[in-house]
Amino acid sequence: MWWRGRLHRPFATVEHPFEMAVVVPCYNVAQYLDDCLSSIAAQEGFAATQVILVDDGATDETPHILDDFALHYANVTVVHQENGGLGNARNNGLDLVTAPYVTFLDSDDILGEQALSLMLQAAWRDGSEVVVGDLVNFPDRPYGPWKQYFGSGDRRIDDLASVPDLIFSGSACNKVFSTGLLRRLGVRFGEGVHFEDAWVTLPSMLRAEAISIVDRPVYYYRGRPDGSSIMDSLWSKPANYRDHLRLNHFLLNYTVSEPADVRRMFQRYVTRTYKGFLCNARSVMGRRQLEEMFPDLHRHYAEIPDDIILEYATNPAQQLDHYAAKSGNLELFCDPAPALAEAPLRLEIDDDGFHRGFEGGAGNTRAARVNDPNVVVESVRTRGDVLVVEGCMAFPGMDISGPLDNRLEFVHQTAKAKISVPLRQVARRDLWNTRNNRDLYAGWYAEIPLADLVSGGFGVGDFRLRVHRVDGVRHRNVVMKARLPLHRLKGPGRIGRYPYMLTIGGQEALHLRLVDRGLRARAKHALWRTAREIRILRTRNPGWRMRLAYWLTYPFLNSREIWLIGERSDTAQDNSYHFFKRIRTNRKRRKAYYVIDGKSPDHAKVAPFGRVLKLGSFKHRMYLLHATKLIGSYDSESYLVPDGYRKVLFLHRFGELVKYQRVFLTHGISYNDVTSGIDQRITSYDLIVAAGRQEREYLALEAGFGDRAVLAGLPRFDALRREATERPRILLMPTWRQWIVTASYKKAAGPAKTAFTQSEYFRFYRSLLSDRRLAEALEHFGVDLEFFPHYEIRPHLHHFRLDSPAIQVADPKTRNVQQAMKECSLMVTDYSSVFFDVAYMGIPLVHVPFDEEDFYGRHYKRGYFNLSEDGFGPVCRTVDTAVDEIIAAMARKFTVESPYRERAEYFFAHRGDGNCERVYEEIDALGDASAIALGPSGPVAELPPAPEVAPLADAGLQAAAYTQEKGRWERAV
Repeated sequence: MWWRGRLHRPFATVEHPFEMAVVVPCYNVAQYLDDCLSSIAAQEGFAATQVILVDDGATDETPHILDDFALHYANVTVVHQENGGLGNARNNGLDLVTAPYVTFLDSDDILGEQALSLMLQAAWRDGSEVVVGDLVNFPDRPYGPWKQYFGSGDRRIDDLASVPDLIFSGSACNKVFSTGLLRRLGVRFGEGVHFEDAWVTLPSMLRAEAISIVDRPVYYYRGRPDGSSIMDSLWSKPANYRDHLRLNHFLLNYTVSEPADVRRMFQRYVTRTYKGFLCNARSVMGRRQLEEMFPDLHRHYAEIPDDIILEYATNPAQQLDHYAAKSGNLELFCDPAPALAEAPLRLEIDDDGFHRGFEGGAGNTRAARVNDPNVVVESVRTRGDVLVVEGCMAFPGMDISGPLDNRLEFVHQTAKAKISVPLRQVARRDLWNTRNNRDLYAGWYAEIPLADLVSGGFGVGDFRLRVHRVDGVRHRNVVMKARLPLHRLKGPGRIGRYPYMLTIGGQEALHLRLVDRGLRARAKHALWRTAREIRILRTRNPGWRMRLAYWLTYPFLNSREIWLIGERSDTAQDNSYHFFKRIRTNRKRRKAYYVIDGKSPDHAKVAPFGRVLKLGSFKHRMYLLHATKLIGSYDSESYLVPDGYRKVLFLHRFGELVKYQRVFLTHGISYNDVTSGIDQRITSYDLIVAAGRQEREYLALEAGFGDRAVLAGLPRFDALRREATERPRILLMPTWRQWIVTASYKKAAGPAKTAFTQSEYFRFYRSLLSDRRLAEALEHFGVDLEFFPHYEIRPHLHHFRLDSPAIQVADPKTRNVQQAMKECSLMVTDYSSVFFDVAYMGIPLVHVPFDEEDFYGRHYKRGYFNLSEDGFGPVCRTVDTAVDEIIAAMARKFTVESPYRERAEYFFAHRGDGNCERVYEEIDALGDASAIALGPSGPVAELPPAPEVAPLADAGLQAAAYTQEKGRWERAV
């Protein structure tokens, strides 16, 4: 507190004419007044300062504190009045000012050291009528753009338009005004309104003979910790929205005849300061209030240029609100969602880029901008003499829910030519999931014939999206970037008889270099590649030794066909293990190798079969770079790359060297909507194995695999055989819930949202395990129950009470999941996909999806498999019905009833032996071609051509026709 020990001594008479006045309105601020008044009494020149304290009807100790302060100083006047608000108190105080200069101080704030004398001296020195000093927030909070004018020393300003952002310093409290100026202008603080300062400050700054900048903190603004400051309630009161609108209309009218630069300055002020109100209005006011205020809103924005609006409306939602206000589109402003849903998917194009228009309103604005889309390439492959390119796009603020009215083209642009072909929209369920149920048709597909590429000449080119305006008059190109899956497909390739080189540089910049097939051109290209590789090695970036070793081993390994197989880096127990075991038993001549951590316990399990590569060994590193196939039950590059490399890093550094085909054996049957993690365009799998008919159809159509999804069966199913036990056993195997248990691999995410013991999950399974009828039935039929919860749930097992000796908890350290399933006579589960394994063996099931709405709203999305319609057992949503079905199963000696038996028979295309052999044949049929040469036969879930585009006035008819088409497209997906 800078004023400690520096307060002016009391005095009974005023011996000097007042040089400066301070007006302080006060209302219920007793706890802050001591700081405020002390910062005045310690000012240099305090005795020559007229202090006017206005008690605005305070009900706390404020009046007594003010009177006591005035008893000590003759220059202090206290005015007691009924509560009239801040503006009224300031005006009444201003009427009593006799000093030539005046400033204003709020009673919970503080003047800076020498604030009054510094500003007064500046006014005298510069002959200015307004002095602006620096203002400091405490605690710290963001400042306005006016802050840029401080930090370079004091100065005089003759033209406010030369410092246009100073207008955003609208407070009266960090300023000194010429009293004569205020009275000459006749300005008054707004009364009964929230934004009283600007009614005085801005006209005064505009009309002042000169303005002085004092580059020192003269005012400290207090942000109250209890949120009781006037500014803390800024957005919550509807009256504030009207008050500020009224102020802005006054300012626009006040400057209507001013020069263009002044008008523009005030237009910027009203736009910036009202943005928050405009964009929050729907959350504060009801429909009727919005309708009443909207004409004034439209009048406010009607004449403001778009470039000013876009300076402050920086995201699509803000721009849409400003578009509605300026164009006078009431419906779009009050409820934008229906208007957006019904609007044609049409982009307009001007010199600045893309924008949208909507029916209704004046159409006098292009403020509904659509930023250039983010267009990424995920796959570049060849199919004979055709280059096949796939990717996705996102137009900010625009939901690509159907076909765009605009014609889209894929452009390969070189220095000599621009080759364009149609770009076809494709349905992408994975994008729809990850983008919050938006952009269902944001995928794209393009085919460029070799003849077109050759006609464009040879050399380096990039890829672009070309969007044509509906009238065909103009278009706009957007450069495409690479996405991670493409890094596996970069490097050398061949289309027809022509070599090419696909490179990805900084910022994911993508370039294709087509090479002439002539000997000279090919030699020149070989020299360029050699020089490029030497340059990469000479930089000695991390990984350069591994890259050098690749080239040294190239003559020995590149022509060999090498299959690398693995699961997680430390396991050998899933489909990959069973597949490898089969190959090493029945196809010994095949060069297949299993990759596993040498320290893993499962290493000893797989070692007897031979051809086992220790993770991270030199042989593993070289075989990985030269492999022709990478086969796994999990994401192979996440587990089978050497230590020290993540998938992203590995593909960035070595993607152009690898040529392997990626094969996904999966680790179970997928029945929920997992497209966001498995879609072919983002996983880049060349083959995926399915075990069920519906599963294969789902992977082919909704996950983008097409004919790359094969119905061959899971290799581990070959080992699924029921094993008899001394007593029948029921296997209770629930899965977990991410909102009650934080995943072990996501501890940084913090605690779960719902306490485990307060969850519906805990209540259901506690009740089931302690059910008296179930315990009695287990004893009566001589049946055991094995509780085998998901490993993420195990830390909470102590909360369960197990009273029946027939109920036991499985120990995962000694108990294998596969073995538990083979030995059970009945499985009870909620959503665990292992129920497919059990159904495959002909074991009966009881489904207990007791929290289905929560599970599919918070954990997974629904897929193709509906438990009630497709499940392999009765569906129970209460403990009582679950116990009934479990007892009924025991009573009928665990037979599978109709229709569940028929459902399982239809789902599994293959049962019994032969899964491993079918998978082998499908993988072998891929041949030895590089993954780059495995271009798809065509797009999956392509949109049909868009209907003829109607004029905007007939958009309603078009929307009706589109709805019918849209339904068909969605069903096709």
